[in-house]
Amino acid sequence: SVPAVEKQHGTAAALRAYSYASRLRAGASSLEDMDCRWNEMTNHAMFAHYPLLLGGDARFTKSCPPGMPRIYVYDTGDLADRPFACARTGFWASEVYIDRFLRHSGCRERDWRRADLFFVPVYLTCWELQRASRVSEAAKAAEAEAIAARVRALPHWRRRQGFDHVFLFGASSWVLP
Repeated sequence: SVPAVEKQHGTAAALRAYSYASRLRAGASSLEDMDCRWNEMTNHAMFAHYPLLLGGDARFTKSCPPGMPRIYVYDTGDLADRPFACARTGFWASEVYIDRFLRHSGCRERDWRRADLFFVPVYLTCWELQRASRVSEAAKAAEAEAIAARVRALPHWRRRQGFDHVFLFGASSWVLP
């Protein structure tokens, strides 16, 4: 699966795998109607969110309406990686979807000086669901402190003491100091 490729080889490899699979499917589209197993036994909805994660959903890539806030999206590296795998974790996938929506939005501002708001993508719930059961409360507290320190060190945090920075917490169990 694309999430498994992402987990083992990274997001770039997952993007290549999805692109390749899409090309194969497009080339075989005339055969799909003849195979009832493909139509009836495959959960096609399982793949429906991939275009949003990849930036290919036209509903979210239109130009920014006048007067709407311009949003700078930080690259937070490992704090928001593995979107394919993390987007499969139920309601908490909102951390991924909002991040990807803003990354591909017409209201995304790439020049921080013109931004009204700064979005800080962090997939905390995904991290917790994948690893928290294997770490102690002390380790989780240390991780929270390390994440908070990284946030305070963001390059544009001091502009308004963080009041123009936006976070999304898909679960209430995280408390950042």
